[in-house]
Amino acid sequence: MFRCLGTNFLGVFLVTLAVAQAQDKKSDSDKPADPPPEPKEKIVKVEEVTGRLTKIDLKKNSITVQVTFAVPDPAAQRRIDQLHAELSSASRTTNAAVRARRISDIQAEINRQSSKVKQDHKDVVLTLGEDPHVRLKTPPVEHDENGKRKKYSSEELKELKGPKNEWGYTGEMDQLKTGQSIKAYVGKKKMEKSKEKDAGGNPTFVYKIHIYTEVKK
Repeated sequence: MFRCLGTNFLGVFLVTLAVAQAQDKKSDSDKPADPPPEPKEKIVKVEEVTGRLTKIDLKKNSITVQVTFAVPDPAAQRRIDQLHAELSSASRTTNAAVRARRISDIQAEINRQSSKVKQDHKDVVLTLGEDPHVRLKTPPVEHDENGKRKKYSSEELKELKGPKNEWGYTGEMDQLKTGQSIKAYVGKKKMEKSKEKDAGGNPTFVYKIHIYTEVKK
């Protein structure tokens, strides 16, 4: 009799368990599926701005980069203008040998004067995009308990570099400091011209920054 009761109890238990599992599966299937992640907007590169970071304006969400470029020396430019006039006169020389020698001398002097340049600077204000991608030329500088510069292992360097074979090492926006030498990648959203007009324009923004100066961890 007891054996019969035990068998009946086990049967009831198994049936109850099966019903419960079926209900759990049904309730799981009734749950709404998680929405798929929103696709990342594609960016078209417009230009690269390389220079010294002079200002970070978080209120305006912008950075200022001082760009250095070469311009002709004013005195050298005046001399070049004179030489071009002399070149025009020399080309009218009747003696072929004298003419060729004179033109060669003037051209050589023009080349020398053209090499005389001076450095000038221009501040370029760039709007930051949402969460710009930051990369470092070298791993962050870290010191041990004795104040000595830490040497990273190959495994640590691999981790700092990140999963993709990108330039440099993974960085963060808070590692961006004034005075650093950087390259800012400026782009805009990939958008059809008709949609740009409907959206009221397609402004450019900084979507990636390379930091060439060493940073501390």
